[in-house]
Amino acid sequence: MLLPFFLVYPFIFLYSLWYKCVSGNWLDVTIAKIYFTGYFPRLSNPRIGLFKILGYEYRDDACHVSIAELDIILWIFPQSLRFTSGSLATVEIHDFRVRVFSSSQTPVWLQKLRRNLVFTVLNCHTVRLDDILTEIVLNDESDQTRLSGYSNQWHIHNVFNQRMYAFGRLDAQLRRNWLDDHGSLAFIGRECRWIKLPTLQQSESRWQLSPFQH
Repeated sequence: MLLPFFLVYPFIFLYSLWYKCVSGNWLDVTIAKIYFTGYFPRLSNPRIGLFKILGYEYRDDACHVSIAELDIILWIFPQSLRFTSGSLATVEIHDFRVRVFSSSQTPVWLQKLRRNLVFTVLNCHTVRLDDILTEIVLNDESDQTRLSGYSNQWHIHNVFNQRMYAFGRLDAQLRRNWLDDHGSLAFIGRECRWIKLPTLQQSESRWQLSPFQH
């Protein structure tokens, strides 16, 4: 007899959370809502819970970060049931925005993210690329250079960390004024995700670890 789908309605619910620090470096964090929903795991959907965070805002002297929605899905036996390569949680970020006020004060976590993505693009294997376009515009009157780039459905396999990066659409534009020695970079990514791929050892031992094997 199959167990019916079971949902536990949110039993943890918080809203209008905020934290502010004015001593030393200025810091302001606000969260509109946080709640947790429990689920009864099934073979076809072995998740046990969902954390949802809405309206996250982070501000300090260096940057402004905002996330419209953050979903954290918790799994049970994800590798054995072939839902993930072993990760117990799946994270989905919606409308993630970062504004850095000065490149000299770029946060450390953003520097690491940038280095990882640049290394992946320049050194790893492109599995799929539907379209790519670059454009350079030179302006003699204002001594401003504008470099624009666009890509569609760019999938890259990083063999060093066993990740598959999928960029649905990327739009980037770099503006540089050589007289004022000032520039700006705008980067927009849509439908972007990365997936941790299973190693060969994990693939071979998947059925050995399965609790449902006869």
